[in-house]
Amino acid sequence: MLTRSDILSEAIHKCLVEMYKWAQPAIDLDKLIADGYKDSKEDPLYKKHYLSEKNFIYLRDIYKDAYGITDDWNDTFELLIDYLVKGGTEDDYKPATKDRPAYRDYKKVPSLDTLIGKEATDKCLEHIKKCQNFYCGHSRESNQFDMTMALGVGSPNSNAEYVTKYWQSHGRPDFTIKDFKIDDIIYDDEYPAVDEFLESLK
Repeated sequence: MLTRSDILSEAIHKCLVEMYKWAQPAIDLDKLIADGYKDSKEDPLYKKHYLSEKNFIYLRDIYKDAYGITDDWNDTFELLIDYLVKGGTEDDYKPATKDRPAYRDYKKVPSLDTLIGKEATDKCLEHIKKCQNFYCGHSRESNQFDMTMALGVGSPNSNAEYVTKYWQSHGRPDFTIKDFKIDDIIYDDEYPAVDEFLESLK
């Protein structure tokens, strides 16, 4: 049976594969593993491939969003608490009349203490905050994913100088690092097709 642990392992692996796809030099990590590659402590793979910190975070966050690992738990609770304490806005549907069609409008919602009193409001907020603190496992999962991708699985490093020197002294004297942001490559018409760009990173 599929477990959350299986899903997280899949997210880590796919994110790592994507990072090496955009690294410099770029590699197909799955193919490398299928071909029998074994990493070594003396000459680890991650040291030989560069990925900028911005691109690392960009890819990491895409996979966190896609796999539901994002930590929006406290943000959601804070929004709820703010809504109850200060009041907010809600839908106000206006039915059709003979003079105009139906339409959707908004109206102000008063703060909770004006509806039920300060003592009852404080009691409600106390229980909401207990719930927020008790079920805060979402942030643990997010933090674990961040740490695993940064330190635990050998993602490409962000030391451009080291990678450049390594390849220039290992048969690629003209090797240089390109400065780019992945979202520019994907969404900016000034850049060539993505496949063409990725090929240029090898």
